[in-house]
Amino acid sequence: MSAVTGEKEPSLEGHENKEKEDGEEVAPSPKFSLRILEVVKAAQNQNGLRGAANYQRYRQYCTRRLHRLRRCKDVRFMYAPKSGRGFNGKKITPEIVDQDRYLFVPLFAAERAWSYSLELKANSDAAEEPRKYFHMKRRLAKAAKLSSELLDLCAKCGDERTHLEAQAYSSWMNGNYALTSEDWEEALQKFSVAQRIYTELSKVGSLSQKDLFSERVEEIDPPMRFCKFNIGLGQGMTKKEHASLLEMRLGTTGALQRQIDSVLAEARKQQATSMDSISWLGTQVPLRGAALRQAIIKSHDSVFNYKQATEDNSEKQDELFTELLNAFDDAMTTLRADMTRIKDKGEHNKETLARELSLVRAYIKFAKLKHVLKRNEELAQQIESSINDLPVILEEKAENPKSSKPEDAVKIYDALMQYADEAKNVEGVEDDTATSRDLAARSASFRAKRCFFLARAKETSQQWSESFSLYKFAVRLAEDAIRLHKIRESIDSESEKHISESIVIMNVSRFRVFTFSA
Repeated sequence: MSAVTGEKEPSLEGHENKEKEDGEEVAPSPKFSLRILEVVKAAQNQNGLRGAANYQRYRQYCTRRLHRLRRCKDVRFMYAPKSGRGFNGKKITPEIVDQDRYLFVPLFAAERAWSYSLELKANSDAAEEPRKYFHMKRRLAKAAKLSSELLDLCAKCGDERTHLEAQAYSSWMNGNYALTSEDWEEALQKFSVAQRIYTELSKVGSLSQKDLFSERVEEIDPPMRFCKFNIGLGQGMTKKEHASLLEMRLGTTGALQRQIDSVLAEARKQQATSMDSISWLGTQVPLRGAALRQAIIKSHDSVFNYKQATEDNSEKQDELFTELLNAFDDAMTTLRADMTRIKDKGEHNKETLARELSLVRAYIKFAKLKHVLKRNEELAQQIESSINDLPVILEEKAENPKSSKPEDAVKIYDALMQYADEAKNVEGVEDDTATSRDLAARSASFRAKRCFFLARAKETSQQWSESFSLYKFAVRLAEDAIRLHKIRESIDSESEKHISESIVIMNVSRFRVFTFSA
C-alpha cells in the first residue's frame, strides 16, 4: 500500500538489460515527471512530521515504502549469491528506468537516511555520545549521496521540471551535510542554488504549490544567515563581493538560469490553459487566445519580480521595472494582433469578441499606468527629500551642488498629473466610483505639490510677488486634495497626513516670501 495515496504500488516490470540485435534502433527513453517536494512534504505530513518531530516514525514509513517499491515479480533489487549468504545490491541505472516509480527509490532512501540522522541528533549529545554524533554524520552523508544519485537519474530520465526540482533537492541535502561538517562556504553555495531554484518555482503553479516552495525558501534562509555569520560576511568582504565569489564558484550560473527560464516558460504555458479570464473593475472578462493568456501571465510574473526586488531593496529595481513595462507592452502587442485577426476573419460573434478585447486592453493599460504612477511617486519622494527645506538663493547655490532643484520636482509632478489623467480616461474607470475617486484625490495632490515647488522655484529666483501668489494657490489646492481624500472609499491616512504637513510648510513659505517682498 502507498502511504501517500493509500493505493497499491504498481509493479516494476521488464527491467532486465537486454542485448540489442545488430542494426536495431534504440528508442529514446521516455521522460518522467515527479514533483519531488510535493511528494516529500505529503509523506512527511502524514507520517509524524506535521507539527511534530517524530523522525523515527517517518524513518519507519520510508523503510516500509522502500520495501513495497522494491517488491515485484520480475525483478528483485537484491540477489543472494550461491552460498546463500549476504546479498549483491542491484543499482538503478537510466537504462532500466521505464516508469517514474523507479525515481521514488533513491528519493525515499535519501529521506530515510536524512530522518535517521535527525533522529540521532535529537536523541544524543555530541559531547557525551560521540559515536551517535559520527553515526548521524554518516547517515546525513548517505542522504546527500543518494540525493545526488537521484539528480543523475532525473537528468537523464526526467523532464526539465523534474531535473530542476532534483537539483534543488540535492543542493539542499548536500548543503545540510556541509553545514553539519562546518564547511560554511560549501554550505552557503549549495543553499544559494536551492533557494534560487525554489524562489523561481514559487512564482508559478497553483496557490498550494506556490506556498509549498515559499515555505521551503523560508526554511533555507536561517541556515544561510548562519553560514554568512561564520564566514564573517561584512568583515573584509561586502555582500556584492561575496555574491560575485559565489557566481564564480558555481560556474554554471548561466546554464542554471537558462534551465530555470525554460521551466518557467513551460509552467506559464500550462498555467495559461487554466487561466480563462481576468477581473476588470468587477467584471470577469474571458481570455480566449492562448498567446494573450501567456502574455498576461508573463506580465504578472514581472510585477511579482519587481515587488520582490523593491522589498529587498535590490540594485536591480530599475532593470526589473523596465522588464515590467516591456511585459505590458508585449501583452498590448499580442492584443492588437488578436484584434486585427478578428477584423480580418469577420467571425460571426465579431462584436462580442471585440468588446471583450477592448476590456482586456483597458485592463492592461490601467495595470501598466498603475505601476508607472507608483514608481514615479517614489521618485518624487526621493527628489523632495533631496531638496533643501529653505530655498537656495544666489551665493548659497554653490554650497549644495548635489541637492535637487525645485524645477526637478515640478517636472516629475507634471508627469504624474499626466499619468493620472491617462488612467482616468481608461475605459470603464469613470463608471467605477472607488477608482475614479482615488485617481481624483491623487491627481489633486500632485497638482498641489506641483504648484508648491513652482512657487519654491520662483522664490529661489527672487520673484517675490509670483511666489507669494503661487504659495497661496498651492494652499487652496492642498485643501481641495484633503477634501477629495476624505470621500475616498479606501481611506489613506498617510496621504492626508502628508498633505496636511505640506499645508503648514506652504503657509510658512508664504509668510516668509511676504516678509522678503515687504
